[in-house]
Amino acid sequence: MKHHVGSNTAGGPSRRSVLLGLAGLPVVLAACSAPDENAVQAVPPSAEYPVTIRHMFGETVIGAAPQRIATIGASSADICLSLNVVPVGMPGSNATPWFVAELTTLSSPMPVLYPDEVDPSIPQVGNLEPDLILAVNSDLTQAQYDELTRIAPVIAGRDGALNTDWRTSVEMVAQALGQQQGGVDLEQETTMYMAESVSDYPDLPGTTFLFVGLSPALGADFELYGEESNPVRILEDFGLVPGALAGSAEAAALLIDDGTGPVTFQWPRNRGSELDSDIVIASIERSQREELDELELLADVPAEARGSVAYATRDEYTAALETGSPLGIRWIGRNFIPELARAAYYAGT
Repeated sequence: MKHHVGSNTAGGPSRRSVLLGLAGLPVVLAACSAPDENAVQAVPPSAEYPVTIRHMFGETVIGAAPQRIATIGASSADICLSLNVVPVGMPGSNATPWFVAELTTLSSPMPVLYPDEVDPSIPQVGNLEPDLILAVNSDLTQAQYDELTRIAPVIAGRDGALNTDWRTSVEMVAQALGQQQGGVDLEQETTMYMAESVSDYPDLPGTTFLFVGLSPALGADFELYGEESNPVRILEDFGLVPGALAGSAEAAALLIDDGTGPVTFQWPRNRGSELDSDIVIASIERSQREELDELELLADVPAEARGSVAYATRDEYTAALETGSPLGIRWIGRNFIPELARAAYYAGT
């Protein structure tokens, strides 16, 4: 199925929206009005078109430089900003600290913010009259994709829900914006940044890790992130090594497949001793840290005894890793890599 610019045809929250909802809340409350039309930065007319982009629902042909871009899901808005293009609208959870910081450098107002969940956001996306909708790392369904294409051409992801890796996301968004070389440059700059950000921490590269979601709910199991999830992929790009359990057949048999991504497994809490890696990165709600400590959920996990557990708050570090964008990666490099280096040091003592 192909869709062309200029020829438009007439549940409960996902796990990602729950994870990221807090990140955008303060900005959402202050950004309800539409941005100044004169301040929205669009694709320069010098960009090369047409382009054809393949995605999980078919192909989309973009015949001319889009001027009003709306985004759905994670990463698309971030990558637009990295390429000096400001979308007219995006999900509220995309108004993260790293997005706001970058937007400030462009002296541009905040895009219009709509709900993270796709269905209630569709009418608001339509009101913005976009000429392109980017959803390269989202949990878009076929039905939602079909409905959005009645508003404007849509670029969906190439992989499953919220599972498009950051390099592919950069490539797809850059191509849609007619900035293929800009995308190549952005990928190279981000890769170099990741190497530089760990250069002062000799204990970190080669350290094995498991990324585990924790919940204080009675009887709740651990949520083990698999090797094909964005958090694990990105940490691997920083030089860490996924623990063997993350890619094991045993874990794969416990796959959580609810269609909202990312790739995670439901690991029994009473088997914490098997979560054996140099460090364990525990994804938690910030407000639940004290409660989780009291419950001693990680008491049987070897890394806990060594002091090599690092906590990734869901409204910041987990969100940055799941988003899968260069802006989020830089936030991790500046703010979370030192914490991981501390855990790696204790893993070796």
